[in-house]
Amino acid sequence: MVRRIYSALPAIEDDTPDIQHFLNACENAFKHILELHPPSHAVCVFEHYATTWRHALYPPYKANRKPQPEAMLASFSKLREILDKHNISWLDVEGYEADDIIASIVHTTHAHDCRNLILSTDHLMAQLLDDKTQLYDHFNHKPVDRGVILKRYGVRPDQLADYFALVGSNSVNVPGVPGVGAKTAAALLEEFDSCEALINAAELPAKYAKKLQGMEHAIYLYRALFTLRRDCPIGGNLREWRVG
Repeated sequence: MVRRIYSALPAIEDDTPDIQHFLNACENAFKHILELHPPSHAVCVFEHYATTWRHALYPPYKANRKPQPEAMLASFSKLREILDKHNISWLDVEGYEADDIIASIVHTTHAHDCRNLILSTDHLMAQLLDDKTQLYDHFNHKPVDRGVILKRYGVRPDQLADYFALVGSNSVNVPGVPGVGAKTAAALLEEFDSCEALINAAELPAKYAKKLQGMEHAIYLYRALFTLRRDCPIGGNLREWRVG
């Protein structure tokens, strides 16, 4: 969310927005969120923007991305002061991406029978959807539910990691299976339910078998990259994350 806000602001020099304007915009967004979704607890998750377990598993991961803006990263200490001011906890865990941290928070709160609202535009977060966890697109002002995922990708939320393992994603530099596009991946998962079942199928139509031949290891690797980790060492507890 913070990155989206930064990118949306007009640049004043060398493609760099006015940092105070950026901090003000973030604070207004935080205040709006607290008013729109009045939570009992709140955590804002940051990334280190360094190497993670995914880079160790697959070195080309996100190698095609430009570095995060230095001006934005340098402002994070002030941004955290704003969060403290509004009694919003913040969290980062070295070696893990923000999505993994969020997944681990959701996993932890489930043990306490809590309801969760995730604010994110990343549809991979829909892997966490269940009767206690909702996903909300803050910028488009709408929930992202099972129906949205089915319409967009043709698969269930819990099949997203399998889907992207097959089709890949340019945004994170993961190629997927050559020759397998969105429609093919959705059709395969509708019939076989998961990559594991697909790979272990006794018989496949020749047009699919040829594309998947020799790709078994790669598919499992790619699926791991798109699967959210739920075991980050997040520390903290619900009492510390309470608002106000």
